Amino acid sequence: KQWYQRRVRGPFHRSCDPVCFACARTVAPDTPMTDLWFRLKRLLKLGGGDTSNGVQIRPCPCPEPELSAPVGEVSTANCARNNDKMKAIIFLSSTRTGPSYYGMGSWGDKVGAVVKEYLELQNFTVSVWDPKNPQYEMLKQSLTLATDLSIFPKWLLKRDDELIKADAFFVCCTEYNSALPPALSNMMDHYPQSSYRHRPCALLTYAVSHLGGARVHSSLKTFITDLGMLTIPTMTHVQDCHLKFDKDGVLTDQNTKRYLTRQCSELRWYSEAIKSYRAIRTLDEPIPVAPIVAGSQTDRN
Repeated sequence: KQWYQRRVRGPFHRSCDPVCFACARTVAPDTPMTDLWFRLKRLLKLGGGDTSNGVQIRPCPCPEPELSAPVGEVSTANCARNNDKMKAIIFLSSTRTGPSYYGMGSWGDKVGAVVKEYLELQNFTVSVWDPKNPQYEMLKQSLTLATDLSIFPKWLLKRDDELIKADAFFVCCTEYNSALPPALSNMMDHYPQSSYRHRPCALLTYAVSHLGGARVHSSLKTFITDLGMLTIPTMTHVQDCHLKFDKDGVLTDQNTKRYLTRQCSELRWYSEAIKSYRAIRTLDEPIPVAPIVAGSQTDRN
């Protein structure tokens, strides 16, 4: 029954085409289903290929799947490997300083330090971007629409190059009145979408409440997706973050450790997959340019 559900029933429900009961591939409509059913009965009777009783199983009638390109043309020389160093950027979101009821400074600094440690275990070279240092001014002009880049400080342009070369991103987002922190969106909006696009991004929310910043999840995911990043499925919510660390800033909660390990491992997997495929095939992005039409407003429309 387990073999049937795994090899036959699953693919059958994902497609309306006939499915081979032996190899779980879709087959041509003119393939005799009686032959496929006969093969299934023999496989079940013989325990999946046992020929000790002398009955020889006939070969599967399904043709081999066609490859989109010959195997020899695909080079994996530039593919990412598990032992390759990959670049990741952690975005912090809080600018809180000074003492509070829950301790000194921002809890985002402690969360970011733990995330950096877990990413380094996955062989990432990590850079932490804190909106407090350097201080980002309120956005007046982004790099997207600027015609003269000399008006921007050199560190801002250098960080834009760092964004382009990054392989993955990790956002540690707190919750300000059930909304995104202004410091996070202000910092990330300084850079164009093309600097973020087509890279995986992991999302983590934290708060001193029992929800762990879950109320900001939807708006955060929409914001990150609109910048062109690909959010990975696993997400971490750090609930009651003031109770999850000791006085030295060491994470003590086992559930959070388990989620972070899984999330960072998944981020590594997506980074390797995307970087490996980009080494084989690049995505051409022609920029559409609207023609300048002289004449009246009606002609231009």
